Amino acid sequence: MPAGISAELEARAEALAARIIARLGLEGLLCVELFVTRQGDLLVNELAPRPHNSYHQSERGCVTSQFEQLVRTTCNLPLGDTS
Repeated sequence: MPAGISAELEARAEALAARIIARLGLEGLLCVELFVTRQGDLLVNELAPRPHNSYHQSERGCVTSQFEQLVRTTCNLPLGDTS
């Protein structure tokens, strides 16, 4: 979802989440909730290996919600459009 942050900060956040996922050896869905400090540092607040309650906007704001994506991964179906 658009967060109103710079492309550079978005890329750093995605890279951080990808490192966490790789380190955990996770397959499936992981919500990585981050805070941004005034200095631009990223702090991990919460990891949720499930659909996350702070992300219900995906139900209305995305072609395929996080909830449907979870069902698709569980049923070994292709992932839906994430736009």
